[in-house]
Amino acid sequence: MRVLVTGASGFIGQRLVERLVERGDDVACLVRSSSRTDELRRLGVRLVTGSLGDAASLAEAVAGAFGDKPVDVVQHLAGKTRGRRLEEFLAVN
Repeated sequence: MRVLVTGASGFIGQRLVERLVERGDDVACLVRSSSRTDELRRLGVRLVTGSLGDAASLAEAVAGAFGDKPVDVVQHLAGKTRGRRLEEFLAVN
């Protein structure tokens, strides 16, 4: 199965990615350019740099994470714990 994971560099996201890799899934992770990706690189997953706030990078991640093969599942684990405004908080969560 081809799985795209958002929030993969977070605590829960990394655990999910580990399990998906153990299960034999093909995994791609949408990560920010500032994300810590050492553990994800060690797992050998595909890294797609982008942002949930950028519709073009989201579309690119879904369309191109696995080349010409479609994404089967998106696991959305990214989230904000606080924001300056409610809209900012809700945009991700």
